[in-house]
Amino acid sequence: MKRSRLLIAVVSLGLLGALGVPTAAQAAPRLDRTAAVPAKPYGAIVCNRDLCLQTLSVNVSNCSAVVKTWANTSNFYGHFEIFDPINDEVWNSYPGNTTYYAGGAGYDFSITYYGNLTSYQATAWKHNSNGKYVDIGQLNFAINANSAC
Repeated sequence: MKRSRLLIAVVSLGLLGALGVPTAAQAAPRLDRTAAVPAKPYGAIVCNRDLCLQTLSVNVSNCSAVVKTWANTSNFYGHFEIFDPINDEVWNSYPGNTTYYAGGAGYDFSITYYGNLTSYQATAWKHNSNGKYVDIGQLNFAINANSAC
C-alpha cells in the first residue's frame, strides 16, 4: 500500500513538472551555500498616514532592537524620528534631511530596548519649503520580545 502511494506521488510530481507546473523543489529558490540567509522580520508592518514601520530584530543580550521606517504613499523631504517617552531618548534619521521615496528603503534605526513595557513613538517629519516641519505620520508602538533586558 505504501509503495503504491509513493509511486502515485512520484508520477504526479513528474506530470506536474511536464505540464509546466513547478514542484516544490523546482519552485524553491536555490541558495548559494556561502550566501547568508536573511532573518525573518520580527514584527508586523504597521502604517499611519504616510509612515510605515516594522521591528526587524530584537537582541535581548545587548538590549537593542532594529526598527525600519519608510514613506508609505508619497515621497517627502525630511527625516524620521523615534521617541521613547519613558526613558526620554530620541533617535533621528540624521545627519540632516533627505528625500524618502514612497515604498522605498527608508531608514533602519538601532534603538535601546528596555523590555516588554517600553513604548515608543515614531514620526515622519516633512521639511516644508518655508523651513517648518510637519508631521505626516505618527505611530505609537511597543516591542514584545517576551523577555526583559
